[in-house]
Amino acid sequence: MKKVGTISILYLEDDDLDVDIIRMTIAEGNFKFNLTHVKNKYEFKTALRTMNYDVIIADNNLPDMDSYDILSMINESNSNIPLIILAGVLDEEDAIKILKYGASDYIHKEKLYKLLPSIVKVIDESHKTKKEKIIQEEIRQSEENLSTIFHELLDVIFVFDLKDTSIINVNQAIKKNLGYNRNNVIGKSIFSLLLDEMKNSDRKNYIKNLITYGYIIENRKFKDKNGNSCDMEVVIKIIPWGNDKVGLGTLRKIL
Repeated sequence: MKKVGTISILYLEDDDLDVDIIRMTIAEGNFKFNLTHVKNKYEFKTALRTMNYDVIIADNNLPDMDSYDILSMINESNSNIPLIILAGVLDEEDAIKILKYGASDYIHKEKLYKLLPSIVKVIDESHKTKKEKIIQEEIRQSEENLSTIFHELLDVIFVFDLKDTSIINVNQAIKKNLGYNRNNVIGKSIFSLLLDEMKNSDRKNYIKNLITYGYIIENRKFKDKNGNSCDMEVVIKIIPWGNDKVGLGTLRKIL
C-alpha cells in the first residue's frame, strides 16, 4: 500500500476484549489509523451515515445482525467501503457465500496474522476501483460532450462504410440541411442522397479514388427530403475506425 494519511477503520464488535486484541493487532502495522468501535446495528448504521471509512471490520455473528445484514446496510448506504469479516466459527461454504455477496475478505479470529495484509490489500483494491470509476466517468462525460458537439455542428457530418458505402452515423444537421431524420438515412448508401444517383461502376471508381488519394473535395447536387436540388460542398477523407477504416464526410450548403 502506498503511503497515505491516517487510515479510518470502523469495527463492528460486541466483545470489548476482541476490540482490544484487534486494536493491538492493527497497531503492529506501519501505518497510522483511527479505529471507531460500534457494538450494534443502530450504532453501525449511525456511523455509516455520519462518517467516511477506508475499511470496515465486522464480527460475522452479532446478536442483532449477521454478515448479510452488514453487507445490506453497506450497500444501502452506497458507501462502497471494503468489508473484512472476522469469524469465530465459519465454514468454507458460508465464507464463499459471503464473498460472493460482497465482502472483500474473511478471516478466522484464530488467524489474526492475516488481518494486516488483508487491510492493505482491500484498501489498495478499493482505491484502484475508485480510480477506475473516476476514469470511466470522465470517459463517459467526454463522449457525451463530443456527442453534443457532433450534433450541434451546422454542417452535415457523416461516417460511412467504405465497403458497401452505407452511412454508419450522421449528425442532427442532416435534418436542418436536407430535411431527413437521422434514422431515415443511417444504413443507406451515401450515394442515395445524390440528386442523380451514380451507376454501380461509377460508385466503385469513386470509392477507389477516395482510397487512393485519401480525400475528395468537390461540389455536388444533393436532393432534400422533398426531392428538391441542393448544391453542397463535399469534403470526404478516410479515417481509422477501430481495426478498420471508414469515410468521414462533411456537407456544407453552397449559398
